[in-house]
Amino acid sequence: MTPSPDFPPLTRQHVLQLGTASDDAALDAWVSAINADCADTVRAYVPPGTVTLRGQPWLPIASPCNNARRHVEIFGAGADSSIVQVASLTPDGGGGIGLFISDPGVHMHDLGFRSLADSTVMPPDGGNGNSDEAIKFAIGPNGTGGFGEADHMRFVNFRTAAIDVFGAPGMALHDNVVRCPPMLPPNYPTTMGLWIRALYTPPPPGASNGTISNNQVFNCGDSGINVDNASYTSITGNIVTCDVGGCPQGVLLSPIRHVLGIILFADHLGCSDAAVSHNVITGNRVAARNRIGVGIIIEGVGLGQYNLVANNVVDSTVEYGIATSNVGCPGQPNTAFAHNTIVQNSVVNVAGYGIWNGGDSALIAFNRVCPVDFRRNIVDISSTAVLKQNDGGATGSCLAGSGFRSATAAPPLPSTP
Repeated sequence: MTPSPDFPPLTRQHVLQLGTASDDAALDAWVSAINADCADTVRAYVPPGTVTLRGQPWLPIASPCNNARRHVEIFGAGADSSIVQVASLTPDGGGGIGLFISDPGVHMHDLGFRSLADSTVMPPDGGNGNSDEAIKFAIGPNGTGGFGEADHMRFVNFRTAAIDVFGAPGMALHDNVVRCPPMLPPNYPTTMGLWIRALYTPPPPGASNGTISNNQVFNCGDSGINVDNASYTSITGNIVTCDVGGCPQGVLLSPIRHVLGIILFADHLGCSDAAVSHNVITGNRVAARNRIGVGIIIEGVGLGQYNLVANNVVDSTVEYGIATSNVGCPGQPNTAFAHNTIVQNSVVNVAGYGIWNGGDSALIAFNRVCPVDFRRNIVDISSTAVLKQNDGGATGSCLAGSGFRSATAAPPLPSTP
């Protein structure tokens, strides 16, 4: 994996000691030194090699320092060189969490994380975020946290999520590779690749509550990228896909539960909660290989309005290419997920429907939509969407010989990292 473009100077570092009698003791000493350092700039380095967390449920990055200028940089020699393995258990018996970060301004990069949990067994918490994660960014007891960065890292085998941003605003997750665990019988972990949630407050003008960009996410049984009760986020330039023969959950489970590519999910009851609104999903590719059920979906039981879905490529999904829910507020059908904009997307080789809209007053325009059955290109069950200059059906770019109905019309996938 390509490292980040520049490393910080090798000064004022807390260096993790590898090859000691106890990895847990070395990790504890290292984290304690980071948390005790109240300097404006704190740098912590993981040398090349492998270290395994066994005894603690997680490593806390939570400093008692009262320094608003404090910035922490935690980095390694590269995602394939400096590896942190997680073999510990959380109090509920789930797999451990590598780093639990509640300090603001923490930048992590050029590290690899691997879970040693048994991927044939579901986490006991059902994947609710209490276990089985590489990194959790959260708000600390003093109400601060977030405004950090995680990039140029590789995550392997975590059963809940690789990165969980829980209420921590202003995070940037970019240029990472996530490989979800193999989904083997008798259980099929419903894993999320990148998870950002519980971000309701509008950010300052021109800012974002969080960004997820230029990541590669493979084989996740729940969803590749999950925006859960979060508004004003930006999801751009990512690839979500399955290896050949990967993502079998949607095929093998009964009843069928298809894998999702990118989801905006509102699970706050009541239409007074604008849980997933004003988000931007642009320039992503969902290469489903007939294993992912829905490429991009906006759904749930709260409000999901004024989202933009634009310039994405969705290829070979099982059920829908792009979909919005038809949930309504009391006495008002189709209103919970209204006023969304779906423009300039390419949807190809979908076994079900190309674009399926259930929300009122959507704008669906300038898309190229070529499902396997041309009659299923765009469906608007709300009957209120503005449909404008979409290209598809049995005409235009879907015609044989146009090249668009072939997956090769989209950019090639990167080689498996």
